[in-house]
Amino acid sequence: MPRALLDVPADQVAGWHDALRTAFAEAGLDVELIAEPDGGPVDYVIHSPKGPWQDFSVLPGLKAVLSLWAGWRG
Repeated sequence: MPRALLDVPADQVAGWHDALRTAFAEAGLDVELIAEPDGGPVDYVIHSPKGPWQDFSVLPGLKAVLSLWAGWRG
């Protein structure tokens, strides 16, 4: 099962977690969504530029960083 680190401001974790779990389920994806690295592998980072993580080099094996702001104009 792929693991994804949710990198958003602390006050947004619950809302994003719920929305992403629903979206993953609707798409038939089984993804372990974590809010903090726990020493286990991290395959993907779902990233907000305002999130606490800026240096992903400490996550060996990381496959992709997916920006929540990609394409957003508001």
